[in-house]
Amino acid sequence: PHPMAVAYTIADALAMGAPGRTTIYKLSARGELKLLRVAGRTLVDGDSLRRLLGASSVTPGQGQ
Repeated sequence: PHPMAVAYTIADALAMGAPGRTTIYKLSARGELKLLRVAGRTLVDGDSLRRLLGASSVTPGQGQ
């Protein structure tokens, strides 16, 4: 997954190093991670995930 994507699927978020699927939903319920529903799919907000992973300093073009 691109490091500066607007949103990620749950599988992509896990591939980027997010905690497990259940923890993602728990973090969302506590307001620590923003989830979006788009066309019936659950996506993780990109900025929210980067904050969680401590990678907010990632700039476009890195990791490609």
